[in-house]
Amino acid sequence: MAEGNHPVTEKDSHGLIQDMNKDLDNDLKNIKPKKYVDGWSEDNWEQEMQEHPAFRTEPLDDTSELPPWIEALRQLKYNYKENTAEELALNYKVDGNENFQLKKYHWAVKSYTEGLKQRCSNTELNTQLLTNRAAANFHIGNYRSSFNDAEAAMKLNPNHMKALVRGAQCCWKLERFKDCVVWCDRGLKLEPGNQTLLELRRKANIEQKVVERNKRKAVLEEKEKLKVDEKLIKAIQERGIKLSTKFDNTKTCSIETMSFLQPVHPAAASSKVHQDEHGALLWPVLFLYPEYSESDFIEAFHEDSRFADHLEVMFGSSDVHPPWDVEKKYLPSDIEIYFEDIKKSTHCKVDTSHTLRKVLSDSRYYITAGNPTFLLMVRNSSFHKKFIQSELNE
Repeated sequence: MAEGNHPVTEKDSHGLIQDMNKDLDNDLKNIKPKKYVDGWSEDNWEQEMQEHPAFRTEPLDDTSELPPWIEALRQLKYNYKENTAEELALNYKVDGNENFQLKKYHWAVKSYTEGLKQRCSNTELNTQLLTNRAAANFHIGNYRSSFNDAEAAMKLNPNHMKALVRGAQCCWKLERFKDCVVWCDRGLKLEPGNQTLLELRRKANIEQKVVERNKRKAVLEEKEKLKVDEKLIKAIQERGIKLSTKFDNTKTCSIETMSFLQPVHPAAASSKVHQDEHGALLWPVLFLYPEYSESDFIEAFHEDSRFADHLEVMFGSSDVHPPWDVEKKYLPSDIEIYFEDIKKSTHCKVDTSHTLRKVLSDSRYYITAGNPTFLLMVRNSSFHKKFIQSELNE
């Protein structure tokens, strides 16, 4: 036997084991205990259970970040390399159904949409994805999108009752009552006793009759309005009254210029020239008092009324005098009235004994912004003198 290769006796082996045990005991004694921070504790065990797939009782929040283990499973579930198009579409359908049951309709729509994007060849599966998405869209009020999905499902399967019922319901919500009846009839051919479609058809039929009646009424009202407008235009034309339109154009009254008879002044916005039962014109007239930046609006100035008559009513009594005329100098006998001659950019004096019809028929007068407008001031007042002077200078 070579030197150094002595055989190990049983006694030596026993001593070696004892030495190893002593070393292990010493190592264990020298290890300092540390708190395990990554596991479950009394403080976090409920949260850990909620995040664990085996114990979770609540659905994931829409905005929460997916736990790593869920994200890993998700990647595996939706990996296009690991799944066929049909398998992916089915996975998305299952997810959509789960979200639908949890009333997470927006998530359901997204899931069904992803399923349809796979473009699998399974017609039945695609029809289900469309009808399910139609249901989810319906629940969040997207009735037009819901109808489009129901219509697309019908192209894949013309006898699909869920799609027929959903399409009819969407038509009702969109107030397409005539179409609603058509969809109901299609479904009732397949299921004559379908109570949902029978009731929906009954209600839609009633509403459609109301719609048609309202349309007829609107047509008649439009015809009557046209007759009134034509009669009004004829009366204005017969009096030789002219209009001032936009861009300083002047025209006679016609259907095309009717819009320029609509007053734009806030006080006269709800009024418009019209005829009484005798055919006389009643105009919304605006009186302006430039000295005080005040105005008066006469809602229906009868064309055969004199200006003097209105002045008497407005200023003939101290009891009805306007509060801004503190000096009470606006007296019927002292008031002068003017209108603008837009062609010459000057003002013309109105004879207060004249009627409104006579003044509006003046060749120099053009009605602007839908209501006749006149300036009123006190004769020989300082303001009136300045006004006259400015007219002369021009």
